[in-house]
Amino acid sequence: PVLCVHGLFLNDTTLWGIRQRLRALGRPTRAVFMGLPYPTPAAYVVPLTRVMREMANRYPDEGFEIVAHSIGGVMTREVLTRHPDLASSVHRIVTLGSPHHGTAVVRWIRFGPIYRMLALGSDYLRQLGDFAALAPHAAATTLATQHDLVVYPVATSHLDGARPVTLTEISHLGLLTDPRTLDEIERAFSPSAR
Repeated sequence: PVLCVHGLFLNDTTLWGIRQRLRALGRPTRAVFMGLPYPTPAAYVVPLTRVMREMANRYPDEGFEIVAHSIGGVMTREVLTRHPDLASSVHRIVTLGSPHHGTAVVRWIRFGPIYRMLALGSDYLRQLGDFAALAPHAAATTLATQHDLVVYPVATSHLDGARPVTLTEISHLGLLTDPRTLDEIERAFSPSAR
């Protein structure tokens, strides 16, 4: 089973194409809605933690995998930081354009917790562990695109210990639908990827 986690300004329907591809491969999926934009991290963490705990309980033997877009990848790290007991249930993680080290775009967004959270090198992001520390047994892949105008520079999307994949000629939202992204997700979740 795969949990799909959306990004900022989006909702639980935005990973529909990814879910369709995974279902075609016989993989059950679940999406979570984390709430309206601009909350504190705690507001996003509540629904994501609830759904991750539900999946851990529903699939106690096989666990589950995660594909997360944008801030969804950061919130996945936040949940694993706050609830380390969930880490043993997560076997693979793929993030798509996640601002793991912040993004330069927030120079233009000068209000609310998002600015403080996602500024390049923010204290908030520095205190979150990477997936290698938070879920050491989970295989992690970080996808980024050279043409992302939301999360940049591109290196901010990659984490130590994760397999970095950088694509070109795809936008931030294009990561949700581009066939190359879908191929990389399929590759990361294939049995031979472990």
